[in-house]
Amino acid sequence: MPPKNVCVIDDETSIRLSTTALVRSLGHDAHAFDSAEAYLTSEIKNSVDCIVCDVRMRGMSGTALLTQLRITGARTPFIFVSGNLTARDRLIAAEYAAAILEKPIDPDDLVALIVEVLR
Repeated sequence: MPPKNVCVIDDETSIRLSTTALVRSLGHDAHAFDSAEAYLTSEIKNSVDCIVCDVRMRGMSGTALLTQLRITGARTPFIFVSGNLTARDRLIAAEYAAAILEKPIDPDDLVALIVEVLR
């Protein structure tokens, strides 16, 4: 399988860097962003195969990003990683078919989800 474009969006530097490294270890291209706004202004957003995103971030939340993407027609697979999910977050994730992993995440679980959505 050729490398896929995976975007990692997290305002916590250590999580962003470790998740990016994990994606690259799978042979995919990882693109890191510290905010949803940075992702939305990037050129890569039009050729993304998967998004791994925190829910709670400064500025636009992950759920707001997912909602905006789905409303505009984007069907990119979306994986939430978060340590503090509300019932509303879970509802939005379910409505838009986003996967959820709760922090602290098991890297094996994240790998399995990424492999599954990139098939």
